[in-house]
Amino acid sequence: MDEEWRENLRFALKKKSITGVELCKRIGHPPNYISGLLTKGGCPNLRTMIKIANALETPIEEVFFRANVISESEQIARDFSKLTSQQKQAVRIIISTLREANVKNESNF
Repeated sequence: MDEEWRENLRFALKKKSITGVELCKRIGHPPNYISGLLTKGGCPNLRTMIKIANALETPIEEVFFRANVISESEQIARDFSKLTSQQKQAVRIIISTLREANVKNESNF
């Protein structure tokens, strides 16, 4: 199994607004189990993978078996989430500027 699953799990937790401790409660594991998987290594067994996917209401393949099969918008969201507050604000300004330029260009046709 590819190591990318850790990033996928982090992303799924963030997307669902669930903490590692909350996920542990939902799957019946000690409070530090998910944190340990994400930081210290190891890999959950298939039964635990299924519990995690069910608790996240996410298909198991999206969390554990999805090596490089994410959409462009998901990748952009992941990249954006890693930026600092200042960087995020700069990206928002750039997007706003591009939208305005696009509207102006469309009105010229």
